[in-house]
Amino acid sequence: MIAPTAPMARALRALAVGAVVTTVAVLAHVLGHGTPPPVVALVPVVAVVAAVALAMSGRRWSFGALVLGVGTAQVAVHGLSVYLTGDAHVSVAMIAAHVVATLVSCLSLSAGESLWWRLWRWMTRALTQLTLVAPPSLRRLPGYGVTSRIVPVGWHADVLPTRGPPSFV
Repeated sequence: MIAPTAPMARALRALAVGAVVTTVAVLAHVLGHGTPPPVVALVPVVAVVAAVALAMSGRRWSFGALVLGVGTAQVAVHGLSVYLTGDAHVSVAMIAAHVVATLVSCLSLSAGESLWWRLWRWMTRALTQLTLVAPPSLRRLPGYGVTSRIVPVGWHADVLPTRGPPSFV
């Protein structure tokens, strides 16, 4: 089972967070009556947000860390949109849309983070239980001039009874 802090898991989490946070920030900017930046300009934003998320993903994210990271991304996307489109108006609706988007994103990411760690704990516990109840592996013991017998690992051949059914059965 891959750990939530393994490099591949961290990279996937960071990329997902970067894409979601940037998308929600652009939607908030548009809902606040702003102009969306070109999609090509958003690629570096996703990369920067993903890099910050990757740096933060060495352990479980707190809600405060999420608010700080997502809020910074909201401000960055707003600034990028204003810079690229020349639409420099800032209204109460724009600020409210970015604040609501930040809170909704943080609540969603917090729920996803909780689910991620809970799923990992559940899978680890399930795999541990499976290894505890699995039957011992079998191995062949050398026979005494007759066919070999299969006995569970940990049993000794001298403890096994020498009598049994006839060999033709």
